[in-house]
Amino acid sequence: QFCFPEEGDYATILSNNKKNKSQMFSFVMTATDGSKQFGYCRRFMHLRPPECYCIVSFVSSFRMFNDILDIIEKRRKASPDAVLMFLGALLANPLPDPGGSFTVKTTSAGKHNRGEYTITRPASETLSDYVPLGSLFSHLKVPQIVEIWGFLLAERRVIVTSSDLQLLSTATHAMTSLLAPFTWQHVYIPILPKALVGYVCPSTPPPPPPP
Repeated sequence: QFCFPEEGDYATILSNNKKNKSQMFSFVMTATDGSKQFGYCRRFMHLRPPECYCIVSFVSSFRMFNDILDIIEKRRKASPDAVLMFLGALLANPLPDPGGSFTVKTTSAGKHNRGEYTITRPASETLSDYVPLGSLFSHLKVPQIVEIWGFLLAERRVIVTSSDLQLLSTATHAMTSLLAPFTWQHVYIPILPKALVGYVCPSTPPPPPPP
């Protein structure tokens, strides 16, 4: 549901994503105890059927996982087996501490399947280091952004919709990055499948307005 959260069949999804052969987006799942899992996705809409590679982790590191997905995209151009070989070698390595790195080596009889990659986890990372704010300012006017910023500071519920999945993910991350040096402490769902829209609906009706 999170890899293909759009409603409708593949023909409808493909028609809405003609411009993007490769799409990058992420989502967040918040548990009842407040812990978060982060999903980092790369979707290839030009393949038939479309494919999506998704990494789910308790670690928030957009830059590191984006680097991994860049490698996956490059190897997918060779073959699906090249991707599986890389993922197998990747999972054999423990996750490095912040500021650390590790090397992933793949060997095979096929020249396209061989490779050596160094993966680095940034010592420190914030959304503003990764998310381009230009996408937000190019689609919304400054007064609108200021109004949304005020809603976030007041811890109000904000719902964002878009027909472009990558733009939606980037824009929601950009909005929360505007809170720096503060961070959003409540439920944060940058991508929500329509089937789960009930999670953002109020469970009880709002109180009547004062007389």
